[in-house]
Amino acid sequence: MFTREALQDAAILGVVIAIGGLIKYTTFKPHEIEVIRNCSYSDQRVEVDWREFVDCDFTNVTFVYEARGPVRLTNARVHGTVTFDSANMQVKAAMQLVVLIHPPF
Repeated sequence: MFTREALQDAAILGVVIAIGGLIKYTTFKPHEIEVIRNCSYSDQRVEVDWREFVDCDFTNVTFVYEARGPVRLTNARVHGTVTFDSANMQVKAAMQLVVLIHPPF
C-alpha cells in the first residue's frame, strides 16, 4: 500500500524525470527495457534508468536517475524514506526546482 508521502515522492520523481527530459530535449536511443519482477530493495541505491519494476518493494531506498532512459514502476510498494539522486547536473537542477516548488515532507 502506498503511503501519502510515497505517492507524493513518486509524483515528484515523475516531475523530475519530465523536467530532466525537457531540459535535455532527450530522445532515447533504441534500447531494451529491463523488466524486474517481485524483488525487494532495502537500504540501498537503486538505479532506475532503462528499468521497469513490477510488483517490487522499496524500503528506505535512494532512486538514482541519470536521464539515460525511461523508468516505470508498476504496482510498487514503497516503505520508509525514499530519496532521489543523480550525477546528471540537469536532473539535479530539476530536483532542486521541484524542492523549491514543493519543499520536502
